Amino acid sequence: MPENVSTTLLFVLMIIVAAIAAAMAAIRQQETHARREAEMREAVDLLAVHAQSLAALDDDAVPPTIAAFALSVSDLLHDADDRLATLIAARIRRTQHERGTARRPEPDAESMALMAEFNTLLDERPDLATAYVKSIVAGILSFERRYPECAGAFGFDLAKLIASPVDEAEFVVRQAKTLRDAWPPAPALAA
Repeated sequence: MPENVSTTLLFVLMIIVAAIAAAMAAIRQQETHARREAEMREAVDLLAVHAQSLAALDDDAVPPTIAAFALSVSDLLHDADDRLATLIAARIRRTQHERGTARRPEPDAESMALMAEFNTLLDERPDLATAYVKSIVAGILSFERRYPECAGAFGFDLAKLIASPVDEAEFVVRQAKTLRDAWPPAPALAA
């Protein structure tokens, strides 16, 4: 009979251990779900800022190239089909950063012209220049919250944005342009 009791006790202990393991797994799953839900709420809030900023750019004072670029970046950020290419870019940048080989690309003539228009807009209508930067930054942050596996694809640095908003915005614009140039324009923009 003592052998039967120890076998029963062992079986009960195994059930208790399995129940504790299952409870711990459920708690971890709930924490992961809560974290992901918070990221998605942040993404929604950032999308609202992005949309409001894009709406503010519907002004005659905004140069057409600035407006078109903001719309094309928005399109890039909202096209889930391009997520794989963005993920690849993020992994390349992460690897370059880890190896210390990450370099900022030199601006081309088109980027320089876009930045010149941005600087003119900044001088003449700082509210619209701010809306332009907010639309891009909020769009990128929202994208990274929705698709955390793509975080870092744009080489976006929040600390640098705070320290030097115009320079970092110019860099983000160039990074977004690089990704945009990798794909054809959206049908709405091509029309």
